[in-house]
Amino acid sequence: MSPQQLPKNPQRELSFIEAANNILLEKKEVTPFSELLDTIAKQLNLTQDEVRARMVQFYTDLNIDGRFIPLGDNRWGLRSWYPVDQVEDEMTKMKKKKNKATKSNAMCMLVCICTHRYVQA
Repeated sequence: MSPQQLPKNPQRELSFIEAANNILLEKKEVTPFSELLDTIAKQLNLTQDEVRARMVQFYTDLNIDGRFIPLGDNRWGLRSWYPVDQVEDEMTKMKKKKNKATKSNAMCMLVCICTHRYVQA
């Protein structure tokens, strides 16, 4: 069920992770984290403060939830789209292109970039 099909109040209660799953199912293409956040904020009619408050937990949930897969450059897709071998190939391609940054540096950069974006707007 897409977020637009839900009644007004339950739509606002939809979790970020379920909203992201619905967005990716509808788009059927890899999507940057920031675009997922923007789309969720619009669909759920959230303020920038509400998004900022839930952003880090959402990123953690994406990493933990088995339905999602990071595809490099902070882009996300659904694991069901890729056979195991293809996922490994995608990740290998991205690792060759990318500088070696630690996971903690990458997470700090993500939080700083997203937070700065929502603070400035």
